[in-house]
Amino acid sequence: MLNIFTDYGKFPIDKIYKFAASCGVEVPFAYAQLLSEHNGAQLVDNRIEYVHKSKNFEDWFSFCRFYDVKKSGSIEYYQDLEGVEFRRCMTFGLTASGDYLVFKMENDNKFPSIKLILHDEFEVTDMIANRCVVDLANDFSEFLVRLKRGSE
Repeated sequence: MLNIFTDYGKFPIDKIYKFAASCGVEVPFAYAQLLSEHNGAQLVDNRIEYVHKSKNFEDWFSFCRFYDVKKSGSIEYYQDLEGVEFRRCMTFGLTASGDYLVFKMENDNKFPSIKLILHDEFEVTDMIANRCVVDLANDFSEFLVRLKRGSE
């Protein structure tokens, strides 16, 4: 069971699915249910750990918030990331460092994998600068299991 530190109340689950579909993503039921009950949730266990360029990192995150209209701070606001060539992806969370947690549909997988897009680090290939992407989890369930207590 997830422990919620804070949230912005409820949001209609059908609007969550509709928004995800507009991004080309089929979000898992666990995500849609969580955000429908705890919109913009911040979890007690909100620390992510990852390896990038052979170094260990950690950061804290919260889920993006759904609104009935697009405005600054809404989940819609974080979808068009400059320097990201992904198709079929959806930003769903933000870290304390300003990085983006995204659902990314890949290959023939029914549900998306979880990626971390670094906001201030780029890789240059063929004269094109793209933001660095870190693989975090194969799916949302694995992502949730790997979360750590924020204050450790």
